[in-house]
Amino acid sequence: MSQPIVTVQMSIEFEVQYNPFSGKTPEEFADTLQDDLHTALIDFRENDVNSIFSTVESVKLIDNNG
Repeated sequence: MSQPIVTVQMSIEFEVQYNPFSGKTPEEFADTLQDDLHTALIDFRENDVNSIFSTVESVKLIDNNG
C-alpha cells in the first residue's frame, strides 16, 4: 500500500548578508540561496521529499551605508 502524498505551499522571506564583490548579482545570489534551500531540505528529508518547486518572487538590495 502506498503512502499518501501531501502538497505543502509556503512563503519564506530571507534577509541575508550579501557581498557585492562576490561576482554575483543580487538575483544570481538569490538563485544560489534557492538552490541551497532545496539541497538542505532534500538532505534532511531525503526519504520524504519527492520534489521541490520554488520561485524567487523578488530581490531587494538594502543599502545599510546611508
